[in-house]
Amino acid sequence: RPAIVDPEDDLPAAFVYIEAGDPEEVGNHYDYAATMTIEIMISGFENLDNEIDQIEVDMNALLDADETIGGVLKTMVRGGFAYDHNPETASMTLALNYLIYYED
Repeated sequence: RPAIVDPEDDLPAAFVYIEAGDPEEVGNHYDYAATMTIEIMISGFENLDNEIDQIEVDMNALLDADETIGGVLKTMVRGGFAYDHNPETASMTLALNYLIYYED
């Protein structure tokens, strides 16, 4: 999960984490299906919706170019998303969920 960040100094930022996964024994190794979340956090007083959406477009273009992330994953499938506005800190997050497959 994202650590505490200072909206004035540390943003924009992206956090990547795996929340849950299920192993499947395949011969002498394990294959995993897991949920990976990429959370984008921005701040400011401009149109945060447009800014965070553009970051998502740019990030998805990178992921589409190599869905194995340099061979780390077997594959990934886009899942759900959630926006969260925080008017007290003039910040916004967008959490993007992916179903990922990898082997151990």
